[in-house]
Amino acid sequence: MAKVIAVSTNKGGVLKSSIVSNLAGVLSKEGKKVLIIDTDNQGNASISFGENPDNFELTLYDVLLEGIEPKKAIVNVHKNIDILPSNDDMGFFEFDVISQLDKFKKTIIFIKKCNSKNRKKI
Repeated sequence: MAKVIAVSTNKGGVLKSSIVSNLAGVLSKEGKKVLIIDTDNQGNASISFGENPDNFELTLYDVLLEGIEPKKAIVNVHKNIDILPSNDDMGFFEFDVISQLDKFKKTIIFIKKCNSKNRKKI
């Protein structure tokens, strides 16, 4: 059974990428297969494994905006560790979606529904 672990915060410099890459290393040594989905426009998860984020032909940005199949963008960076990489293109993600709302209308509605279902009611 797969488990999903998310490490997320808007605050920079709080060791998100370090936590993710170290956790991936521990899990991979236990024989678990790990997929890191990097959403950071600095691509630090890739850098942690010695990869230059600017050298990837396909990234999360292409998956989300161009409809590229995620498997095509996934890169193996270590035994049992794969990354769906990100780079500075993600810095434009919000602007590119907002400027093409007619193209991404279903995506925006889906995100709204997910957010409203997951909000805790006070």
